[in-house]
Amino acid sequence: KNRAFERLLLHPLKKRIKKEILEEKYDFIFSTFFSSTNHYGRIIKSLTKNTMLMAYNADVLVAHPLWICNDVECYFVPTQKGYEEMKRNGQLPHLLELSGFPIDDKFNKKFSSVREEREKLGLRNSFTALLVMGGEGIGPTHKIAKSILDENLGIQLVVICGRNIGLKKSLELLNYPNMVIREFVSNIQDYIYCSDVVLGKS
Repeated sequence: KNRAFERLLLHPLKKRIKKEILEEKYDFIFSTFFSSTNHYGRIIKSLTKNTMLMAYNADVLVAHPLWICNDVECYFVPTQKGYEEMKRNGQLPHLLELSGFPIDDKFNKKFSSVREEREKLGLRNSFTALLVMGGEGIGPTHKIAKSILDENLGIQLVVICGRNIGLKKSLELLNYPNMVIREFVSNIQDYIYCSDVVLGKS
């Protein structure tokens, strides 16, 4: 399945990737996406260059077989559970490095009351649902938001559209008074703190 995914999405970029590696003479490439890791691994191996490939298992607690790639110099895994699962699925143990999970200090901030924090974000102090589908705003966000608001539950729905400007524009056309629409935000932790329920993906 991984190879099929690569052929569909990454193979058209193969020549460009090879050319870039040769021209830029990278010391290393750090990958956080499973299919890119395998793809870069095969390309670097075919070039017999000194470019190192390192990877990070961003799924943290799990390690699907698609993550496995033994063409890396080092594979960083943030948890013991993920580490053991990668070994079981075929990752060579000497390539694994238990690294811990890096967290930005901003996630350790001390909050005021929910009422005060909502006010800072321009939100009403009422039951709040947060809908967020990652930084790119992918998935059926428009459909989900409309379904929730059509129920007339009287709740405040905050939708983070990420970088998906088309989504933002389409939601604005719905003109729901109980919906708050935001583009990409760098303080998602504040919105999570102010919400009674969070829907979506990371």
